[in-house]
Amino acid sequence: MTAKNNQTQSNQTATEQTTGQPVWLANKTQRPIHIMQRGKDAEGNNLDNIRLSTMGAVKVAEATLKLSGVQQLLKKGSLVKVSAAEAKKLNKEHDDTVSAEDDDESEE
Repeated sequence: MTAKNNQTQSNQTATEQTTGQPVWLANKTQRPIHIMQRGKDAEGNNLDNIRLSTMGAVKVAEATLKLSGVQQLLKKGSLVKVSAAEAKKLNKEHDDTVSAEDDDESEE
């Protein structure tokens, strides 16, 4: 498993610990998006930053959608809400692309 895959999975686990109904956000840009969260969850734990890989998706708490930067990215279309099935498809496509790139680099 590549570092990028591990990063996406750890982000998903971290965001599941936050309060609120989970929603899936997809990155529709050609570069990673970082969302800095300040504050604490219901248990008093610091909220983790969220990193969305290029053309990938991650599960976040619904409260994340209220962050001003996230609202701006949603308006621009850089981030979009997707269903769990669509997120799974996007992440699989992303993982396949990353794996293919890793294979190409190892052949050189």
